[in-house]
Amino acid sequence: MGVALTASSAQTRGTDSVPDNLGCVFDHAAALAEFHRVLVPGGLLAIVINNPRSRWAMALQPPAVRGLAYFPPPEEMRSLVEATGFIVVEQRPVHRPLPNSLVPDVLTVARR
Repeated sequence: MGVALTASSAQTRGTDSVPDNLGCVFDHAAALAEFHRVLVPGGLLAIVINNPRSRWAMALQPPAVRGLAYFPPPEEMRSLVEATGFIVVEQRPVHRPLPNSLVPDVLTVARR
């Protein structure tokens, strides 16, 4: 399974999967549109969003990002992904090692 590591490699070859954490992305819709553009039809998008209720999620962000990062709740993430033209095939909690395991993050998997 190919993974888009850079925009330039994805533009020239296309890819069948794109993993990312969109918490530090300031324009989720634009990022999702770009993921949709570079994925081949049938390709998978896997996104992990830090749980917005987790104080640890914000504490781990670089200082310049803390006030700007936005972690959409699961329902909003699903809506954003579907509005871009993806079909959500799975959305579930993901538990990380302590101390973050107390509040699970959310994995969204979608197909182009």
